[in-house]
Amino acid sequence: MSLDLLPPEEIARLRGLFVRARAVTQGVFSGLHRSVHRGASRDFSDHKEYSPGDDIRDLDWKAFARMDRPLIRRYESETNRGALLLMDVSASMSFGSGPLDKLDFARVTAAALAFILLGQRDRVGLALLGRRCRLAVPLRARGDQLAAMVACLEGAVSDDSATPRALAESLAEAANMAPPRSLVVVLSDLLDPRRALLVALRRLATMGREVVVFQLLSPEEEEFPYDGRRQFLSRELPEESLIGDARALRRGYLAALATLRRDLAEAAVESGFSFLTATTAEAPARLILDWIGARRPGGGDPIRQVPQ
Repeated sequence: MSLDLLPPEEIARLRGLFVRARAVTQGVFSGLHRSVHRGASRDFSDHKEYSPGDDIRDLDWKAFARMDRPLIRRYESETNRGALLLMDVSASMSFGSGPLDKLDFARVTAAALAFILLGQRDRVGLALLGRRCRLAVPLRARGDQLAAMVACLEGAVSDDSATPRALAESLAEAANMAPPRSLVVVLSDLLDPRRALLVALRRLATMGREVVVFQLLSPEEEEFPYDGRRQFLSRELPEESLIGDARALRRGYLAALATLRRDLAEAAVESGFSFLTATTAEAPARLILDWIGARRPGGGDPIRQVPQ
């Protein structure tokens, strides 16, 4: 891992969410500068015949093979679009034994994204997903928007009244808040196996919106490294807490997690949204870079300039 991509233990040593977000942002741009990223936001518009002097990196090789003549992709600029960050604040997000729990990891990632998007003059807002979806910071691009976003993220606490079943409902409400053709980022553990979650995500990815879904888990949730007789408590559903042999439970748990992820990945392919996973032991900057590298063809680059 590059030293610029601060791991969670280094981030935890920094004081203040603004400082943490700036450090993560610097890691993102450092990673971009070392990649083939070209730094320009571009949406595909149409083709034109190649002529001397055109950038050969814009050649559409698939169209060339199909039509037997060199065609150049032409693009439209993306400027001042809307971006809505959706952060899950349900009780399960406070779980984790490392330097950052899931809610802290989501805070840092959301703040870094706000730092980047506002730096390129996009309108950015924040909604919190708990028992209901609450628009905490309306979409704006004004000068004090980053301070408002950071203050809201720093003050966000887990909503102990929310259950796993509330996530799908709050995401459905978010679909009514996100403007058409906007960028929507979901930061959640997504620990809801019901089909309603997939329906809500599919609905979110309509009306021309670009949706990216980050599933954030603790390493323990990813690996289930327990053994012996254990009591497993649920903060969101206390009645479903259980006592049993961890090794006996492990196989079923990991199978259920794999099924959930497979369903989410299939829904992402079918509905055209991005789905990425991370644990709180990873660098938040790496998650953002992975998203940029995995974006769908023709979707443009999410980062267009380095904030000054």
